[in-house]
Amino acid sequence: MRKFSIVITLMLCCSTLLGTNVCFAISTKDELNTENIKAPPRDIKDILKLVEQTKPDLAIVERAQKVVAMPLPASQDNEVLNHFYTRRSAAFEDLGNTGEALKNLEIAVNKHPSTNPRLHLNDLINLSVLENSAGIQSAAIAHIKKAQAYQLSALPNLNGFQITMGRLLTSFYVNSGNFEQAKKELDTMESTLSGLKRSRGYMEYGPVWESGYESARGIYFSGQGQWLESERSLRKTLYLLETQYQKVILIKLILSETKLDLLLMPLIIHVVMSRRSLIEN
Repeated sequence: MRKFSIVITLMLCCSTLLGTNVCFAISTKDELNTENIKAPPRDIKDILKLVEQTKPDLAIVERAQKVVAMPLPASQDNEVLNHFYTRRSAAFEDLGNTGEALKNLEIAVNKHPSTNPRLHLNDLINLSVLENSAGIQSAAIAHIKKAQAYQLSALPNLNGFQITMGRLLTSFYVNSGNFEQAKKELDTMESTLSGLKRSRGYMEYGPVWESGYESARGIYFSGQGQWLESERSLRKTLYLLETQYQKVILIKLILSETKLDLLLMPLIIHVVMSRRSLIEN
C-alpha cells in the first residue's frame, strides 16, 4: 500500500483540521438549520441492539468481582489507599451497586484525597455523579461546585473542565427543579465558553466544549417541557460530536497509514496553530 510522505501527511492534517474548524464555526451559529441535521431512523433492530447492550459483560463482571475481593493493602501510603478505594468504587459501579460505589469513593475523597490535582478533581466529579445517581441532589451539587472551585485554584489552565462540570451542575439543578439556578449556570458556561474560544486549546477541543454547552441547554429546555428548543440544542450537540469524531478518525487513519508515532501530534497541532495565527493576523 502506498504511503504518504511526512510532509504530505502534515499538510493533510493541517488542511483537515483547519477545514473542520471553519465548518465548525459556521455550524455553531444561531442560523444553523438544525432541520437538516436528521435524526437517525429507528426500528426494531435498533431496539434489539439497545437491549443487547444492556446485558452485562461477563468479562467486566468477573474483573470487577476480583477487584472487590481484594484485601485492604497493608501500606498506609495515602496514594495507595486512594487508588484502592477509587478502584473498588469503579468495580462496584460495574457490578451495578451504586451504594457501595458511593461509600468507597467517599472514603477515597474524604479520608485519602489524592495529592495529584487531576486525580483529585476527577474523584470529586465522579463523587458528584454517584451522589446524583443515588438521589442525593444537595450533596451532588455541593461536590460539583467544590470541584469547580478546586479546578480554578489548582488547575487554572484547564478551564475546559468547567464546561463538563457546568453541564453536570445544570442537570443536577434541573433534576432538583431549580431552573433559576440552572439558567444562571448556563449563563456562566456561556461566559466560560467565550473565554475558551480565545485559547489555544479551542482548535483541538472546541467542538467538545461547544457540544457540552449545547447539551446543557438541551437538558435545561427538556426539564421545562420545551421540546422544540431542547431538540434543536441536542441536534447541535450530535452534529458537533460527529464533527469531532470524524476529525479524530481521519487523523488516526493518516497516522496508521504512515506509521507515525502519536508523539508527532503536538507538531501537527503546532503547525495548525501557526497557520491559524497567520490567517487571523
